[in-house]
Amino acid sequence: MSKLNKYSKATGASFVRNENFKAKKGEYSIDKVIIKVCSTSTELNELQKGNVDYLPENADPTKIGQVSLDDNLTFNTYPRATEGYVYFNCAQGPTANPAVRKALAYATDRQGFVDSFFSWEKASKEAKKEKLAFVPAVYANPASANLGTYIRGEEALDGLETYEFNEDKANQILDEAGWEMADDGYRYKDGQKLRVRFMIAEGSSSLETLIPMIEKTYKDIGVDLKQTILEFNSLLSKTSDDSALGEWEMSCLAMSFTGVANTDLNSMLKTGDVNNYARLSDSELDSLLDEAMYTTDEAKSTELYKQVMIKENDLLPYLALYGNQNFNLYNKRVKNMKTGPIHNWSQAMDTATLD
Repeated sequence: MSKLNKYSKATGASFVRNENFKAKKGEYSIDKVIIKVCSTSTELNELQKGNVDYLPENADPTKIGQVSLDDNLTFNTYPRATEGYVYFNCAQGPTANPAVRKALAYATDRQGFVDSFFSWEKASKEAKKEKLAFVPAVYANPASANLGTYIRGEEALDGLETYEFNEDKANQILDEAGWEMADDGYRYKDGQKLRVRFMIAEGSSSLETLIPMIEKTYKDIGVDLKQTILEFNSLLSKTSDDSALGEWEMSCLAMSFTGVANTDLNSMLKTGDVNNYARLSDSELDSLLDEAMYTTDEAKSTELYKQVMIKENDLLPYLALYGNQNFNLYNKRVKNMKTGPIHNWSQAMDTATLD
């Protein structure tokens, strides 16, 4: 293990071996670590020049691509414990009806969005074999230790509806729910127009790609989509305020999960929880969540959380938009950095070596 040697807020810090720590044979072989302050605009150049050896947790395809084409540099990758998602207002307005939520899900071309927004410009053939991002099957932690393959869509979970893009299915659902298409190209029910107000944060580059896509497909199925753009903190305040539930039907955030466990679902789905932005309330789901969290049998908990995800996607308070990969970019002289979703570069220093 190391100890702090020097620190500067402007330039960074250095660490040296702690002589009081007795490492196991073959561990902690690097004597000195320097953390250097770099701006995001210059960090790649610093890596290419050899002024730094390691850029952790990068998701910029331009930088990743350039590293993959440099003979002196390389990368490793793993799923981020993060998802971007839409949350629906399950308490008021047309989206209080699960049928409307499902129709909107079917009318959202999430794969088209991921393919458009997360794309390589220039990269090596090796890099292009890696996914920059993916469409999650369900809103849950894509880095989950025992359910990640289902959440990332790498393995099918029986009974889980995943809402692949299908405008015909969306139209069918709305027809069956009594929303009739009028001559003006919009749907109405009991004299009410099917209007969906999408409250979004300003400056989101991902939404700049998504919004034009759903404007078209929602219009195709007879939905009048309206946007409200707010500063990020104002958006959180508004959609967290029960008195403002009459002002929106959809919003969008990204969630960073706290580890590889499945228990984050409890706070996001339980009735009345402060993190249940969708205001979903379902007693059967609440019971499943409690049983899954409090059992001491890990295998039983895993099976219960599978049922939770199936039930969640049937109720559909959240529509997972994307998950993506973290890429660590580094000089090839760095070896054995065994990083992962919750095992970052500093924790991987026990096995790291330098050629």
